Amino acid sequence: MTSMTTEANGNRQNNGMNESRVGPSTLLKCQLTRLRYSHRSPTEGGPFRIVTDLLAQAYERFMTDGDMSSFERAIEQHGGIAPPSELECPIAHRIRDVLVCEQWYRVVRVYDPDNRSCRVFIYPTETPGEQSGVPYELSGESLHQWVMDELEEPTDGNTDWSKYLGTMSN
Repeated sequence: MTSMTTEANGNRQNNGMNESRVGPSTLLKCQLTRLRYSHRSPTEGGPFRIVTDLLAQAYERFMTDGDMSSFERAIEQHGGIAPPSELECPIAHRIRDVLVCEQWYRVVRVYDPDNRSCRVFIYPTETPGEQSGVPYELSGESLHQWVMDELEEPTDGNTDWSKYLGTMSN
């Protein structure tokens, strides 16, 4: 992760995303609820069935097989928008920036600590980060623990990922 700088207002800047030193707010919970409900499909078993995160699947395939054209098609069809700006790190956290056909894209994961679900956003960026962000492999209980730790006591951006990756469980 890149280093963070403390802003005059008490927030930190991390990879183009503000980090607040407070836990999830009412606004955050509303935004997460909106994300959950805005991606449900009445044609797939009623209004309460969550649609599969197609961007997450495309990113995972790209990381496995390196197929740039399939990844680009998935971004064109399902990507292009950033997560709501009200969502701050660690709830919304940068995974990495990737160059696809001469365009930089930011891969961000949004984590909902209430139901422990994730959603991936992939959108164009003009300012790619020099280092990777949160490891994509961080998932399940390990991801939850990192998010809770960051909400309780934010780090300076130099996270020892082995603390969390060594306890991986889904």
